[in-house]
Amino acid sequence: MLSSPQEVNIESGGEYANLNISTLQLNAEAKNVYFKQCQLLAVSLSALSLPGLTLRDCLLANCEAAGLDCNSAYLEHSSVTNSRASGIQLYESKQKHVTYIGCKLDLANFSGSHLKHVRFENCLLQNADFTNVSFEKVVFIGCELEKSNFSNARVKNLDLRSSKLAGIIGTTSLKGALVTYDQLLELAPSLAQDVGLVIASDEMSI
Repeated sequence: MLSSPQEVNIESGGEYANLNISTLQLNAEAKNVYFKQCQLLAVSLSALSLPGLTLRDCLLANCEAAGLDCNSAYLEHSSVTNSRASGIQLYESKQKHVTYIGCKLDLANFSGSHLKHVRFENCLLQNADFTNVSFEKVVFIGCELEKSNFSNARVKNLDLRSSKLAGIIGTTSLKGALVTYDQLLELAPSLAQDVGLVIASDEMSI
């Protein structure tokens, strides 16, 4: 059973369970913090440094997490909803059965991460970094992915249908991803650039 909303002081290596958190307090950096079955509701996490963060069976809702550094994080059976996390650092993370709904994740860094059974729904993800990401049973629904970078991604069941893909980078790494015919037309300029096609006029030249 969750507690009443409370302020929590966190420290490196700390473990926190069954908490309803309203405020986090920490000095400088807290490494390898573990949250289990916690709710973080309208919590400010902006610019905090939490490398190696673990979230298991947690809910984050209406949080401010712009610039949060939680590289090498582990997320499992957790949800992030209606939160602003522009520029969040989630590189080299491992995420399983995670859902992002209605989040602002532009400029987010997921590079080198392993995403399995992850769902992004109605999220802003322009200029996000997905380089060297492993996608397994990942779906983007109604997301804005313009100018995101998928270079060297590894795809094993990735569904991009219904999302905006104009200007994305690394299209040749998306082999096997699901897109619609209309999206294919949207991707044409990026595909042409990635494979080295030269767009010319209809006039013949000698």
